[in-house]
Amino acid sequence: MKQQDQFGSLYRPMDDAENRIIYGAREIASDFGDLLDRLEDSREKDLALTRLEEAVMWLTKHVVRHGAPAD
Repeated sequence: MKQQDQFGSLYRPMDDAENRIIYGAREIASDFGDLLDRLEDSREKDLALTRLEEAVMWLTKHVVRHGAPAD
């Protein structure tokens, strides 16, 4: 069931395929974040971490809006 909030955003439960994509992406991002953690601190490292977080956010937003691809 879709629910709309006061800002017009739709909320709906996600199915198993959508959850697998999102949690799979988070796991991959976590592994990449672990690699970043091994590097010395730098602006470049901070930017890489920010972009990694952003990539997961946009992937999640896409899956929520458009669903999982057909197998």
